[in-house]
Amino acid sequence: MKAKCPSCGAWVNLEDDVDVGDQVECSDCEETLKVIHRNPPKLEFYYGDYENDDDEAEDQDEGKDEDW
Repeated sequence: MKAKCPSCGAWVNLEDDVDVGDQVECSDCEETLKVIHRNPPKLEFYYGDYENDDDEAEDQDEGKDEDW
């Protein structure tokens, strides 16, 4: 299975067991990409798991005394 790199346009080989959300790397431009569709295979830029960062920030804010 192959998908086109959104950065350089090269074809990226994907494993048969690749799943939506998996990270892959373009062998041409070395961009880290994320699988967003399996059929047809489609990739987008991977920016990290920001949702998890927001959850951690909210957890840290809980319990803080607002009257400093």
